[in-house]
Amino acid sequence: MPPQRMKKLAIEHDLDALIPELVNRHGQIRAGIALGVAASTINTWLKTNGYERVTQYVRKEKKSS
Repeated sequence: MPPQRMKKLAIEHDLDALIPELVNRHGQIRAGIALGVAASTINTWLKTNGYERVTQYVRKEKKSS
């Protein structure tokens, strides 16, 4: 992880608000591009800061009999 770039981003932005929002909307690759870091850096930051991806299935409609 490029510590200089992440430190600069932390000074400029609230990373706990910014990174998860970008990743949820655009994915790790595009979030990394937007912030000027690699997707692996985004992934490492998320894991280091206690974030994990949770997937859940929800039925939209009741199954007809």
